[in-house]
Amino acid sequence: MQTLMDLNAAITAFAKRVRPVAGDRAVVRTILDPNLSLIPADRKIIDWLFVNLTADAYDSIPGGGEIVVTTSNHELDETSAAGMNVPPGSYVQIEFTAAAGGLDAGATVTNLVRQLRGAISIRKTCGSGVVIDIFLPQAQPAESTPAQAQEDVSLTPVVLVVSPDPMTRGLTCDLLKDAGYEVVEAEHGKEVEAVLTARKVDLMITDIVMPEQDGLETILMVRAIHPGLKIIAVGDSPAGYQVRTARLLGADVVMSKPLAGCVLCDTVRQQVGGARRS
Repeated sequence: MQTLMDLNAAITAFAKRVRPVAGDRAVVRTILDPNLSLIPADRKIIDWLFVNLTADAYDSIPGGGEIVVTTSNHELDETSAAGMNVPPGSYVQIEFTAAAGGLDAGATVTNLVRQLRGAISIRKTCGSGVVIDIFLPQAQPAESTPAQAQEDVSLTPVVLVVSPDPMTRGLTCDLLKDAGYEVVEAEHGKEVEAVLTARKVDLMITDIVMPEQDGLETILMVRAIHPGLKIIAVGDSPAGYQVRTARLLGADVVMSKPLAGCVLCDTVRQQVGGARRS
């Protein structure tokens, strides 16, 4: 769903999620124009764009290095725009720089930029670094910012449990209910959006591996529509691609199976507080 976006805010939030994942291997630095224009974009596509850019940059600096994200307003004249196959006009420019020569814009990144009606180019820096320049159209003056929905207030935190395994889902729901939480459940990711549309939820616990729509895509969807919702992602192992990607996409906590009941309840309590009775 396309909305008007503050790209600086999205980059700042994403950088915070990346830093713990990158660890000592990569330093993420942002240089953001405080007067950056809004852009019309789908938050899900923007998140996927930064996930792929960051993953490519991370893999291109096996020995460590710095990743720099810079934003600015930019006017593309007819000559420059024609060379990039986009209309001339006002754009937001994102410079994604990695201190390594192996960084490139793959087919996924290029396709995502095209979906955003933007343009992409690659250039070398003075040293061995590479800069990926992305140009996204600025919002037009006639476009208005959508009103923010007011948060519902409930006395008891509501937890959404998402798992394709009915036994695991049932045990987790019973555990949380016994701890005093209100619990709703979904069998897979495609059911999540309907649940979140129907009612307020404070925290989602989701399996990463699921049919229909996996946990990674579900996290991405939820972050785009409900950025304030707390998320616990549950993977099959404590390390690897699943865990790293879940964190990049915005999971607040990543846990591995099997889940210890006391540990899960403590983690839920840390995220949304203890269950409150009216």
